[in-house]
Amino acid sequence: MRLLIPCLIVLLLLLTGCSGLNTTEVQLFVDEVYDNLNNQSYDKIVPVLDDRWLKSTNESKTIDFLSKLHNKTGVVNSYSLMSWNAKIGMAVGGRSGTTYVLGYYSNRTNMMTRDTFTIFNPMDTNDFYIMGYNVNSPDLI
Repeated sequence: MRLLIPCLIVLLLLLTGCSGLNTTEVQLFVDEVYDNLNNQSYDKIVPVLDDRWLKSTNESKTIDFLSKLHNKTGVVNSYSLMSWNAKIGMAVGGRSGTTYVLGYYSNRTNMMTRDTFTIFNPMDTNDFYIMGYNVNSPDLI
């Protein structure tokens, strides 16, 4: 019994230490996306869109949407992480990996927004793909 508790503690530490979460990397990925949005470099965003995004909304419609969003909301001057969630081992489109949902408060030139990114990180890779991008603000109405 004496050995059981220390063994359980070690096992718990090993499991939490090997969770597969790339929280720093996914936030750096979002930093790059915001930089590309601010620079209107939409052609750099399209390659990191998940395949299902492009099946439902083609490349030209996506670029048109991002351009109109930028014109309406302005440059993202600053943003802060308000929430995040990760689901490890999710099978998405026949691929296993981690799905992240990150929420940000964004201070833009023309308004404040709440942005939500849904990002997929396939297992055993450092690649990230945008599955969803939502921008909310009462000023968008």
